[in-house]
Amino acid sequence: MVAHIKTLLLVLFSIAVPVRITSASALSTWCASKGTQAWYLGQSCYTLTTTSKSYVDNANTACTERVNGGVAMLTTTDIIKSVCTNLLSKSSNALWFIAFVQILQSDHAGKNDDWFWVDSKNNTYGRCPDATWASGEPDDQPPQADGLDHNYENCVVIEKTGIMRDTGCTGSFFPAICQY
Repeated sequence: MVAHIKTLLLVLFSIAVPVRITSASALSTWCASKGTQAWYLGQSCYTLTTTSKSYVDNANTACTERVNGGVAMLTTTDIIKSVCTNLLSKSSNALWFIAFVQILQSDHAGKNDDWFWVDSKNNTYGRCPDATWASGEPDDQPPQADGLDHNYENCVVIEKTGIMRDTGCTGSFFPAICQY
């Protein structure tokens, strides 16, 4: 009986591991086929869209070349630096949407509160302690004297340097960084 269990475990593990590697290899190969328009890092492929759209349009239609694509979540300093150095620096655009959005948790939230990563299925993830905001950002333009957020700029664009700025989700038009 013990020998049968060991054999079963060996079979299960020998089947599961190649499938995972093949999947990552397929994504890596697809990413490499994109040339300078893509960067593979940590089992994710990052690409750039070529047209400027609102964040909402980018999130709904732009990052669909492969299954499970979405606007990119650049969740650590290392990922931000790598994507900026290896992908954004090769583009002529200055700003790109990323999946870092403000989801107001109360009517009294300040302009610096309630920023989360949001994936392609609208799941929210933790805040971004590594976010490096441009001077005076987030500023929720147009500014209000009460210091509260008035739902003007709840999306984020990133510069080639990794600096972030808040901007409108529907009235601003930029390309996006996609993540697969």
